[in-house]
Amino acid sequence: LIRKTPATISDISTTFMGIFYSAYLPSYWVRLRGLGMVLPAEVALNKWIVRCLPIWPKNLVPLSHAWTTGSLVTWWTYVSIVASDVGAYFAGKKFGKTKLSTISKSAGYASPNKTVEGVIGGMVCSSAISVLAALMLEWPMWYLTGSIYGVMLCIIGLVGDLTASMFKRDAGFKDSGNILPGHGGYLDRVDSYIFTAPPAYVFITVALPLF
Repeated sequence: LIRKTPATISDISTTFMGIFYSAYLPSYWVRLRGLGMVLPAEVALNKWIVRCLPIWPKNLVPLSHAWTTGSLVTWWTYVSIVASDVGAYFAGKKFGKTKLSTISKSAGYASPNKTVEGVIGGMVCSSAISVLAALMLEWPMWYLTGSIYGVMLCIIGLVGDLTASMFKRDAGFKDSGNILPGHGGYLDRVDSYIFTAPPAYVFITVALPLF
């Protein structure tokens, strides 16, 4: 409103896209963390602590207000995304031969070095962590729901990664910043988490109770 020249549609869309990308999508992590005892998360956690560490002091068992379903699912989701990134990196470096551009030209343009083998490696690692989480949190049909959740996180995380790469290429930048040298900027560390927040929340609140 205070500009001397009227804003273009491109300017307006960029502003709204920034709000949607940097505020609305990550807000689902807050919603996920705020979930209460939808599932017996605290009971499951305490049972596994006692089972795996029988000498664990009872006064050190996490409190219910700190270890709700939301906090546990959020933590395991973070770990699954990290496992996806690590698995994709090492699998792509060791076995990567088929460029992602052979499947999607847009994906190849956004990130020319990504490979199909790397994506598969990310799916395997993410699913392994998610299956372990589903088992410990006593999800229904944990072997299936955990696998679906892990694959979903890997794919959506990849979309988030490619989207951030497209942002940088469109702006003409190689890195999104210099806060984390060698990592492509801070955005490259969190891009996978931005897009995975809404699907993770919907899976836990809508899809999981259906099993």
